[in-house]
Amino acid sequence: MYVSFTSVSQAAPRGGFFIRCRPTGEHHRTVVSDQPQPASSLTKPFDIEELETALGKLKPRKTAGIDDILAEMLQHLGPKAKTWLLKMLNTCMAQKTIPPVWRQAKVVAIPKPAKDPSSPKSYRPISLICITYKLYERLLLQRLMPLIDTKLTKDQAGFRLGHSCARQLLNLTQHIEDGFEGKLITGAAFIDLTAAYDTVQHRTVVRKLLDMTVTLDRTLSYKKHLENTKAKVNARNNILRKLVNSKWGTDTPTIRATAIVLCISTAEYACSSWSRSRHTKLVDTALNDACRIITGCVKSTPIPCLYALAGISPPHIRRLGIAQDEQITQEMDVRHPLHGHIATPRRLRSRFSFVQTVLPLQTTKEAARANIWEDEWKSCDPQALKWFV
Repeated sequence: MYVSFTSVSQAAPRGGFFIRCRPTGEHHRTVVSDQPQPASSLTKPFDIEELETALGKLKPRKTAGIDDILAEMLQHLGPKAKTWLLKMLNTCMAQKTIPPVWRQAKVVAIPKPAKDPSSPKSYRPISLICITYKLYERLLLQRLMPLIDTKLTKDQAGFRLGHSCARQLLNLTQHIEDGFEGKLITGAAFIDLTAAYDTVQHRTVVRKLLDMTVTLDRTLSYKKHLENTKAKVNARNNILRKLVNSKWGTDTPTIRATAIVLCISTAEYACSSWSRSRHTKLVDTALNDACRIITGCVKSTPIPCLYALAGISPPHIRRLGIAQDEQITQEMDVRHPLHGHIATPRRLRSRFSFVQTVLPLQTTKEAARANIWEDEWKSCDPQALKWFV
């Protein structure tokens, strides 16, 4: 149940820090020192624009910390309350200290599934810190990130905006392709950090790795990976079938949206790396089944009609669009690991690397994909499409 911000702010425990910052009577204490601040972009006081930006990034419907203050309370403060909050946060930075209540956390034990509830090991503790503390951290992060990000190597992808595992994989496979073209052997060093994952739930990590894994073989044919991806899509198709029934099944738009989220997103993960493989039809057959579930069509339905009825672009066109989007980002975004990369001159006709084969767009993305789909539709057998037209 929600409570008013006034009642929480009056009832919440405070140390001497909050007492010093809280206004009393008609006279408000000066919370920011009158001494001149050093001319530094990191140590200057926060302004109201920074506070508004940080408040907008707070996630709503999150459990409060020990002070029982919710993110919604802070986001709906009036101008005067925001001014006081800004002064309090500036005092934290000027005095290089934080309120004692911020050092406390509300610990909640979450039971693990299929575990003995009488055993303490069957619970996973979660620490809930104060939302105001998260707001202060976000203000500091907004200042630190632009300075730190420029000093990090572009090869570091973890916890950085504009980086992803899929792009790191594309970077790795492109260098392997360059090695094939240049008659070189590409090596990789994988470092295992001791106790790096001792504090995480191992089953969750393993499940994520299995769901979002790309299997590389010695020749980068991706056959094994595409076989695994087909199995994943088929498993999700079985879930999709549970939603379809002539009497109680859900409507077509819901089935279509569910298929895009469950099946198509799984089939397209990191496809910029493997979309030029000769084994992509393994995944296409599973996606064809997904479209049959959406539309209710039988197996004899022509494949072009299947995707037209479902309102979804054919898989090879979607993969081409994703690769072209990635090529645009590679050229324009300096954060991309392949930005400015010059591929080795092509020597092998059997190799189709990303940099060498994905060509720049001559028109808009939407128009290019629509033109490809239209051309393929016109080239289909008229007798096979007669019933659809």
